[in-house]
Amino acid sequence: MPMCSCLSTTWSTPTTLFSSSRYQRLINAFLKHFCAVRATSLSAEDALLYKALTYLAVFRLDELKWSEFRRLCSSQVPVKVLPFIQALFLEELIISYSKEDWLKLYDGVFVNDLLRGLRLFHQEAQAYAETLAEAVYEPDEDLRYIPPPTTVIPFNLSVSNYTHPVEVEPEPFIYRAKPAPVWDKGRTLEMKRVSQVFKLNRTLLREKYSDPRYQPFRLRTLERPTNLETVREEVETKRAKECEYIVPKSGPVPSMPEIEVKLTTAALLREHSRFQKIIDSDKQKLQNLERELRDDSHMKAYENEMRIQQEIEHCMDVEFKKATVIASDQAARDSKKKHLCMNWAAASVTKEEKKRIHHEHAMLLKNIRFANRFRHHLIKEEEKVNKVKRNVIFNEKKNMVKKLNAESEDRLAVAALQRAREYQCKQELVRQLHFLEKESCYQIPKFDIDSTGGHGTLSEMSIAELRHRLRLAKLQRLQDQQRKHRDVQDKLATKRQKLHATARMVSHMRQVTRAQYLSRKAHERRKEQPSIDVANQLGM
Repeated sequence: MPMCSCLSTTWSTPTTLFSSSRYQRLINAFLKHFCAVRATSLSAEDALLYKALTYLAVFRLDELKWSEFRRLCSSQVPVKVLPFIQALFLEELIISYSKEDWLKLYDGVFVNDLLRGLRLFHQEAQAYAETLAEAVYEPDEDLRYIPPPTTVIPFNLSVSNYTHPVEVEPEPFIYRAKPAPVWDKGRTLEMKRVSQVFKLNRTLLREKYSDPRYQPFRLRTLERPTNLETVREEVETKRAKECEYIVPKSGPVPSMPEIEVKLTTAALLREHSRFQKIIDSDKQKLQNLERELRDDSHMKAYENEMRIQQEIEHCMDVEFKKATVIASDQAARDSKKKHLCMNWAAASVTKEEKKRIHHEHAMLLKNIRFANRFRHHLIKEEEKVNKVKRNVIFNEKKNMVKKLNAESEDRLAVAALQRAREYQCKQELVRQLHFLEKESCYQIPKFDIDSTGGHGTLSEMSIAELRHRLRLAKLQRLQDQQRKHRDVQDKLATKRQKLHATARMVSHMRQVTRAQYLSRKAHERRKEQPSIDVANQLGM
């Protein structure tokens, strides 16, 4: 394959895989804007292909060279490679959108270096895009894309100068046993001493066990009186009795009872009724038998007549079915012939319609080919115009880049001079600090209340800060106490006002009630006084 050499040097190495994972966010940002501008979505296979090509084009193209990169892209489908080449090398819109996201992730100098590397291959990418456009937009006669054939390039292997050595068969190995070792010296002095100790120990043991005090060995338990044999016999006798089989004995047959059972009236009537039913059923059977004993010649004649009539009807039914089958077979044949004639007529009409549709399809294909060629011609003309415009824009941008580079070089020179001055100032400060440190070594350290203990704890603070926080805490506690006191006084005043208002209302109601009571009493007294007749008093 043409991409074998490229993949063997770049994409298949562990370093490249690590780098592609390292710059995954940069690659994903480019593919996001690529899909947004192109208004398309990528499958998993296309996304993996574009990720690999993006990494090789952005980071490894200087090392890979354009020829190898072009061979790698040519091994893929041109319809997929063409929009990628145009978006990465020729279209500034997608790159400008991607640059905004890249600057959020990496340094501006690093991003500008990447874009400058892509612009170096602008002309090669433009020529390669035109080649891909010819392969994509100029279809064949059947409107199908035919990929270029795969060229097998053999490996350039050199002739080896290695000569195989002549193998010599080794001689068979003869196993020979070694002779027995010669016993030059006798036993050592240590071995002799050990054997003497063993002999002495055996002699002492023999003398000990030959003494009648120790032989024969007697057990005291055997000398004591025991009843073990009696107990063993009792246990064995008891177990033997448990294992004996005792044959069961059956009792005598009981004698028949001689007492006559007396039946009640109801029992007698029930038994009589059962017997009467049996006698009646036997009588009925005899009567039925006598009734059925008669001459059956009339019945047999009737049966023969009915059998002959049934056979005649069966024959007529068979003949009718035969006639029906013959008629239905003839009708099926006629229907089949009629259906075949209709099918032949429909087939001829279908053939004519098919010829007409085929002719229309051929004319449509010719029109499509002509429209495609005309569209391709228009695209070529538009690309030529765009090429001139791109060259003008490229020259303008090139001049602008040169100007910006000159300005950046000036700024870099000024920044370098400034950094040199700052470096000198820092060196001077470092010298002064070293001098102060040396002088401080001979001074007695003083206690500083503003410094911490330096123990590395979380809530570590200096004595000054601790005193300040303690002062603030006391002030806050005093303010809280005053606020609570004011709240209590306000609540007491509110409660006192409510009590005064309630007392005034109660006193007012008492006065009103008292006035009503007095008025009611006065009214009652006026009613109780006698009325005075003025006319009688005057004598009228």
